[in-house]
Amino acid sequence: MSALPAPARWLEVTVDQPDDPEMAAFMVEALLELPAGGVQETPSGLRVHLPDSLEGLSADPGAWAEALARKLGALMGSADPWPVATRWQEHRDWAECWRQGLGPRRIPPRLVIAPSWAPGELTDAEIRITIDPGMAFGTAEHATTRGCLRLVQTVVASGDLVADVGSGSGILAIAAACLGARRVLAYESDEWSCEALRENLEANGVLARVDIHPGEVSGPELVEAGPFHGILANMQAFILLPLLSAFRESLVPGGWLIVSGILRTEESSMREALGRHGFDVTAEDGEGEWWTGLARYRNEAI
Repeated sequence: MSALPAPARWLEVTVDQPDDPEMAAFMVEALLELPAGGVQETPSGLRVHLPDSLEGLSADPGAWAEALARKLGALMGSADPWPVATRWQEHRDWAECWRQGLGPRRIPPRLVIAPSWAPGELTDAEIRITIDPGMAFGTAEHATTRGCLRLVQTVVASGDLVADVGSGSGILAIAAACLGARRVLAYESDEWSCEALRENLEANGVLARVDIHPGEVSGPELVEAGPFHGILANMQAFILLPLLSAFRESLVPGGWLIVSGILRTEESSMREALGRHGFDVTAEDGEGEWWTGLARYRNEAI
C-alpha cells in the first residue's frame, strides 16, 4: 500500500496549560484525541500540529477553533471558551520537529529524564528515567515535578517502602524505585493515566517493585498499606490538606513527606497545616510560582 501524501500545510494549535496537574493531564488527552501525533509543552502553552485534511479545518478553521475552545472550556469546568490560538504552517515533518525539541533533562544530582528516542550519555552516578510526553502528567517539564525529583534524591534509602499519591505518569514512583526503594505503591484515580503509568513502569524496568492502585485513595487505605518510610504527594493544596492526618498515621517514626503542587501564595498556610499535624519542614524547593516542601513527622511513635 502506498503512503498517503503529505499535507500541504498544518494548523498549529496552542492552548493555555492548566496549572492543576490533573486538569493538565485531561487537556493533553483531549488534544491527543483531535488526533495529534504529539503534544508539545511550550512557554506559550500546550501545542499540537494538525493536517489540513482533518475534517472541518480547511473549510472553516475559525469555526473549528471556536468549537474546540468551547469543548476544552467545558472539560475544564468553565462556562467560558478556553483560550485557543491557531495559525497555518507550511508542511514540515512536525512529528520529527517535535521530537527534536525534547531532549534529556538533568535533575541534579543524579536523575536524567529523557524520552525514549533521545540518546544521552550518563555518568556512573546518574540514573536515566524514560518518560515519553503526551501520556500523563509528569515528564519533568513542570516545576512541581522537578521540585519533587530534586528533594526525593535526598531522602530515599535502600529498602524503603514509599507511597506516591496522585502518581500520574509514575515519574516520582519510578524515581523512588530507581533510587533504591524496595517497594512503591502508586495511587492514581484516572484510568487513562493508570495505563500510561503501567507502560512507563515497564519501560523503566520497575514494574515488579511498583504496585498500581487505581481509584481515589482514602485515609484508611493508606494507613492499612503502611507504615511507609516516605510519601510523595504532588497535587493541589485543597486535595492535600484533608490527607495530612492519614499521611501522619501511615508513616514510620521520623518518616518523610514531600508535598508539591503548592503555589507560593499557599506556602504559609501549608506550613501551618503541616505543623498542626506534627510535621517539621526540613527542606524546600522553589521554582517560579511553585513551592515544594520536605517534611518529617516529629513524633517518636505513630
